[in-house]
Amino acid sequence: MSISKLSIKRPVTTLMAMFIVVLLGAVAYSRLPMDLFPKMEIPVAIVMVQYPNAAPTEIESLVTKPIEQQIATVERLKTVSSITTDGTSIVIAQFENNTDMNFATLDMREKVAMIGDYLPDDSTEPMILAINPDMTPIMAIYVSGDMSMSDLYTLVDKELLSPIERSEGVAAASVFGGVENEVSVKLNQEKLSAYGLSISQISAMLAAENLNLPSGDVDKGTKKLIVRTMGQFESVDDIRNLPLQLTSREIIRLSDVAIIEEIPKEVNSIGRVNASQAIGISITKQSTANTVVVSENITEALDELRAEYPDLTFTVAFDQADYVKKAIYNVIESALMGCLLAVLIIFFFLRNLASTLIIAISIPTSIIATFMLMYSGGLTMNILSLGGLAVAVGMLVDDSIVVLENIYRLREDGYSAEDAATDGTSQVTMPVFAATLTKIAVFLPMVFVTGITATLFREFSLTI
Repeated sequence: MSISKLSIKRPVTTLMAMFIVVLLGAVAYSRLPMDLFPKMEIPVAIVMVQYPNAAPTEIESLVTKPIEQQIATVERLKTVSSITTDGTSIVIAQFENNTDMNFATLDMREKVAMIGDYLPDDSTEPMILAINPDMTPIMAIYVSGDMSMSDLYTLVDKELLSPIERSEGVAAASVFGGVENEVSVKLNQEKLSAYGLSISQISAMLAAENLNLPSGDVDKGTKKLIVRTMGQFESVDDIRNLPLQLTSREIIRLSDVAIIEEIPKEVNSIGRVNASQAIGISITKQSTANTVVVSENITEALDELRAEYPDLTFTVAFDQADYVKKAIYNVIESALMGCLLAVLIIFFFLRNLASTLIIAISIPTSIIATFMLMYSGGLTMNILSLGGLAVAVGMLVDDSIVVLENIYRLREDGYSAEDAATDGTSQVTMPVFAATLTKIAVFLPMVFVTGITATLFREFSLTI
């Protein structure tokens, strides 16, 4: 028995099957992650090393070339290039498409670690990063209040940043703008020379005295207590009173040879909101997290902070989730508008409300069924997958009109409604199926294309 005949003979069964599809599709739609684009993995990684106060020529010979030679042995590597500037070496590794970047970066770390002892002592540890579009911030928040910028910076950095970082899906939150204090030690070279001291000695003494060290453990009855030696500076006065021993066994204080004071750091970024200076918080999400969900979690954390700190003003200056929602809703609106126009045009030509409602029901039912398959296939709700749905709406309308017109033709020839529906559908089943296959033949090969194009248009093709 054909599908059309079964649907006509068993209307209740057909209706229940449609309800099941609609129910499962609606549940799947509520759980579909929403994002701007499909998840992309760019096959590029970089190795960055800082070598302060070194010339590019020196960095190239001591840092860049050894790292390039090690990276060249990594599997599935396509090209290696580098950028060497004053104090910085960046080696860029491009891999073949469909390379697992987690294993690739792990292999790079193992190769670079082999030459770690041969790099200059003053250079930083090599930092290896895979290029990921999710590294860009998804939200920027500005905090302002009636207090000095240095106090506000300290409050944001010490107390407000932690609740935001604890929000589910947040990878990192960093503070920018504002004024941060630092301790300035201005040495008097004449006094240093008179006491027989040097800048390197002062630097070594400051580093040695500003430490917290473990000091073993002490047994107290049935308890074992861990002992720590607290040696970190707690105030500027502690630094001023730092004892310095001279070669003559005399003891002087650091304040005798230097001016020690707490001053603002050099400002390299400024945050402003509504023409007033503020502290900015830049937030990035985890690569596997959904932008909209992370944004909602951060918004909940901000609501709690607003209640806890009523004197502060929290302003969301940028939220990528808003742009994602607008883009998604625009595509949904276009698809719905296309469905509505198609139904109106069909009604204009057929002049039959019942027949028009058949098409008006079949189109959204097919789309809702697609949500169920998208969810089970791990696809996301993005502008490309929704664009595929919008394209598919036109295909559904075309097929529906062909079937409906043939049924009308048989009705005009004297067939009963049931026979016209059964025979009219069966007569054009293969032509409609063949026409649909031609469209599938156009879009299906996109699934097997490699590279960034495949990453972008795979979900578009699968949705159609």
